Amino acid sequence: MHDQFITYADLDITKERMEVAPTAHYTMGGVKIDSETCMSCVEGLFAAGEAAAGVHGANRLGGNSLADILVFGRIVGKCAAKYAKKSSLKKIPSSTSEKEYQRIIDFFDNKGGIKPQKLKKKIQEIMWEYVGIVRDKGGLTTALKEVKKIKKDSKKISVKGSLKYNPEWISAMDVVNMLDLCEAIILSALERGESRGAHHREDYPEKDDKNWLVNIVCSIEKGRLEISKSEVPKLKDELKETLKGAEAIGELE
Repeated sequence: MHDQFITYADLDITKERMEVAPTAHYTMGGVKIDSETCMSCVEGLFAAGEAAAGVHGANRLGGNSLADILVFGRIVGKCAAKYAKKSSLKKIPSSTSEKEYQRIIDFFDNKGGIKPQKLKKKIQEIMWEYVGIVRDKGGLTTALKEVKKIKKDSKKISVKGSLKYNPEWISAMDVVNMLDLCEAIILSALERGESRGAHHREDYPEKDDKNWLVNIVCSIEKGRLEISKSEVPKLKDELKETLKGAEAIGELE
């Protein structure tokens, strides 16, 4: 840390003050996967690391992400290879690929529309202001309304340039994906009437195991984002024994 400040900021933190600020640098949620194979509900689609949900619970312990990608990356690799050996490539209907191609080049047709960078900045400001470290129903509701407004504006995104490497085009596709993710985060935070791990509701400051020892699952149903609850799986006996042993030697609180 000392060397990084010297190199990048020309600041000696042993003699001068440094700025410390909170930042979002990890996602506890992600793609829902099978715990044994790491395959998602989409056959043949596997996920691991920060892309996958469920490994870290409500908050990640520092350093655990490295163990996560090593352990589950290996599981994914083995299971994906096994799946690939017994599967054959399926032909994608031309109508499907054409529809997707049209969706991502439509941005070039909106002459004089909105620049994606402008909407991306708006999204960042809204999520930081209302869906940050401390949340409440009022702020989350405001954020949801604003995100839905930006979703309408995203239909007018305008991109210039070619279909070759084009940062503005990439930003346009980012915005569309960000809006879906933002809506999922906000709806999930509104649904969970408690504080747990990295999720802190100012209007529900206490943890509530009686009603909220569940995972919240987001899915697209008939074109709409829907929320459902899934019970937290019970620990296997061998894991219970491991945790008891760790607790006994003071490794867990």
